[in-house]
Amino acid sequence: GDFSWQNRTNWSGVVVPGTFDDVVINTGGSITVTSSTSVTIRSLQCSNNLALSAGTFRVSGGDSLVQGQVSVTGNPILSATGAATTLTLSGATNMDGIGLEALSGAQLALPNLTNYNKGPGCAGVIWQATGAGSLDAPNLTTLTGAGCAGMTVEALSGGGIFLTNLTTITEGTLTVLADGTGSLVDLSALQQSPGTLRTVSFEARNHGTIAMPQFSGGGNVTVTIKFNGTLSVSQLEELSGFTVIGTNVDFSALTNLTGGFV
Repeated sequence: GDFSWQNRTNWSGVVVPGTFDDVVINTGGSITVTSSTSVTIRSLQCSNNLALSAGTFRVSGGDSLVQGQVSVTGNPILSATGAATTLTLSGATNMDGIGLEALSGAQLALPNLTNYNKGPGCAGVIWQATGAGSLDAPNLTTLTGAGCAGMTVEALSGGGIFLTNLTTITEGTLTVLADGTGSLVDLSALQQSPGTLRTVSFEARNHGTIAMPQFSGGGNVTVTIKFNGTLSVSQLEELSGFTVIGTNVDFSALTNLTGGFV
């Protein structure tokens, strides 16, 4: 076959897998399965490479594992949905441009991803965790936004995003948001955002938390804290702007500020 996911002749039973199917791909040799439109299945066990170019590729139940490389063209989305769903991309080391979703309690892990660049495309990219879901990229060290359409990293309604070894946000446009009780974006190793061209924004609201205790800020950085949100600010030395509503904050280390609103 041509290794296209959408070609039914590539599948046993000559039927493309559907919503309730548990899919196994274990083909000898170094082959790449390609997908060019949206896919929804229950689970996936894949020892080969996977290439995504469009749409949303979603798993909705059980444990899924992709051991091969995951290559990306454009801005497709990888999604895990549901409290009993896990998706681990153990072979993925370069997924520039991809959107990621861990929704309604699902767990999405990228243990070997080290760098990410949103890329030049004019479609926005979102990394999102909701409803006790978690998105975990423990070895990601650098993250880069884009100019034409930005990137958003958001934990909502109790979701958690764990980028615990991220040290550098190279450039915006990038928005980091924690919104809702129990929502957490963990950037505990973040130190710098040296870019000067586009904004990097952090917003914690409605009891959401962004942890970035080592981050000193930057000339392109804004922070927003609303309605009992929690955001590490006492160590910040430089900001291009801030907004604080309904809470008390400590900006005692701040020495360089372009603008602010309380």
